[in-house]
Amino acid sequence: MHRKSTLLVLFAVLALFATAAQAQLNFQITSTPTQVINIGRAETLGSVRITSISPAGATSAASTIQILFGGVACDNDKGAGNDPNLGVGLNLSGVFVGQVNIASVTNTVTGTGSGPGNVSCIVSLTVPAGLSPAAPNTDYIEVAGVRGRIDLSIASNPNVAIYATLSATPANSSLFTAPNVVQVATSLPGRVFAIKSSTGLLCVAAATSPEIKVTEGFNAAFVQYVTTDSGVAAPVDVRPLAGANRNTQVTIVVSNLQSNVTLTWPDVVAISNGAGTGATLQRMTSISATATTQIYEYATPSQAGSDIKLEEWTIKPVVSVGTGAALGTATASVTLTPPLISGDATALTTTIFGTTTPRPRFNDTPFSGPLLVIAPCTTNLLFPYVATSVAGFDTGIAISNTTSDIWSTPAQAGKCHINYFPAGPGAPIKYDTASVASGDTVTFLTTGNAASAGTVGYIIAVCDFQFAHGLAYLVNSFGQTPNTSIGYLALVIPDPVILAGGTPGTRVPSPSTCSASGLCVTNTGEDLGN
Repeated sequence: MHRKSTLLVLFAVLALFATAAQAQLNFQITSTPTQVINIGRAETLGSVRITSISPAGATSAASTIQILFGGVACDNDKGAGNDPNLGVGLNLSGVFVGQVNIASVTNTVTGTGSGPGNVSCIVSLTVPAGLSPAAPNTDYIEVAGVRGRIDLSIASNPNVAIYATLSATPANSSLFTAPNVVQVATSLPGRVFAIKSSTGLLCVAAATSPEIKVTEGFNAAFVQYVTTDSGVAAPVDVRPLAGANRNTQVTIVVSNLQSNVTLTWPDVVAISNGAGTGATLQRMTSISATATTQIYEYATPSQAGSDIKLEEWTIKPVVSVGTGAALGTATASVTLTPPLISGDATALTTTIFGTTTPRPRFNDTPFSGPLLVIAPCTTNLLFPYVATSVAGFDTGIAISNTTSDIWSTPAQAGKCHINYFPAGPGAPIKYDTASVASGDTVTFLTTGNAASAGTVGYIIAVCDFQFAHGLAYLVNSFGQTPNTSIGYLALVIPDPVILAGGTPGTRVPSPSTCSASGLCVTNTGEDLGN
């Protein structure tokens, strides 16, 4: 009798072990990593798939499977009804269809402190008891569409990998074959901007367009999820939304635009690199084309076709210089948008937002630079030596207005402002000539200004028209008959406003500096090698 009881207990223990073995599922973990923008606030991480490799007859125990996205907080919803268009979504196969659900999506501190390395997003799945997957490698559970706050994470620096770690509760309910850690994303810079400025002249109504070049930081950085503001429908092969309700945008803000100067921005910008994709930048037509803030949306007929090429666009506004336009330099700042919103998370553990929040969003630092220089139509002439009633010497000056020419230069007229610098320290002696019409010449003697009598020095003449040229003629006469004379041409001083975006009265940089600045222009002035 004692022996029989022992056998019954042994059989019960074996049965218990057999039941426990059957109530455990074995899984193999795989992932489809993505590239994410390191300044992104809601970037889509790669999917994680756990495929059953359980032996025939194995059944599940009631359990929870957790996927921990290390070092990055989530920025999307649980997903009502596990709808991937609303947030984190489930793709299920075989016996798991209709049985596995998302229990929660939470941001949590996983270490000491709340720094990027210690805060993670956890997606929890509920698995009911009694599921018996087909054996093997056919039935799977896949989590997709997790959006990470990359700009606040360990991946805010580019070229950092993000990983997901799987675990189960109870611990013996699921067995994950090694490794149970998979890569889900790599962070990269999302954009490259460049600004090429142009110069407009007060005497010319039109000017060469400045250029803003927009380049993807990597293939597939730009995405169209929804219809653009201008009415371009989303591509037929649109990416899974995962809560997205905005397209990749580029925002341009122009500061200090000169009065009576207008920039008219193009509605559509065709691709300039990556030909064949047909991708465009569409201006938000709900904004005036002449506003100083413009937003362009990315649009493509095929997201998959665009994702295999690095795309680039050059935006060129049309410049109009009106009467009475002000001098100066307008600047532009360019950012990847949509931007962060009021009340956006600064702490990684902040509650996950609702689906009405713009996704994606970007925490971008503006790229800024000079966009448009409005320069005067002037010529600066240097007469390096003049003498007035000194030992019988006098100087005659002739200045010609050569804006009447064979190259269709706008006819201009204006005075020449004389700045006579006598030898030694002191302020210049200033006086003006009469207005000089296009094609005319003004002449005068320095002896005509009593304040300069008995001095030698030099003259800087600033003429209110382009292409002025000057001649100085020095005469030494004892009485009425000259016995010494000499003439020379005035030197043309390059306009510092045109060459370097400076202001009158500042020295012109060297040619190498001017070239490096990108502000030097052609056909707007002369340089006779001063």
